[in-house]
Amino acid sequence: MNKIYLLIVLLIQSIAVSYGYENSDIMEIKSTKRSIYRDSGIFHNGIKDGDSTLKNLRHSGKKIESYERIVFDFSKDNVPQVYAHINQKDNKLQIDFLRTTLSKSLKPVFKSHRVKEINFFPLADNILSTEMILKKNTYVEIFTLSKPARLVVDFKN
Repeated sequence: MNKIYLLIVLLIQSIAVSYGYENSDIMEIKSTKRSIYRDSGIFHNGIKDGDSTLKNLRHSGKKIESYERIVFDFSKDNVPQVYAHINQKDNKLQIDFLRTTLSKSLKPVFKSHRVKEINFFPLADNILSTEMILKKNTYVEIFTLSKPARLVVDFKN
């Protein structure tokens, strides 16, 4: 298991080097909203243990000028291990949830002013990869909430 963690950390570092990210572009996902929006960078919430299931996806935000929010709801009290990457060039937000499965009842259908499309890719060894295709000039803030576990992604222009 430690080999997997080491492999993931090395993978994140190699991605950071290949995209030319500095240490300031690699941010820890905090458990509080800080209103720091980014249009590029790599995010992580540290090493977490335990399996989880993504059981729900919620969306809020109606006005074009205001921010929008997508909330990922999990089956446990704490958010699983998360790695995220905002690729400004391709207008994508990619989020990987380790040791996480996708609930079969989840239906991610919503209309958004900032997210064109959301896709889920269940990968081997309980890794759930999520890809959000964003509209241009979209800034992102990511934070967590616990009991119940939620990953919150806020979007604004």
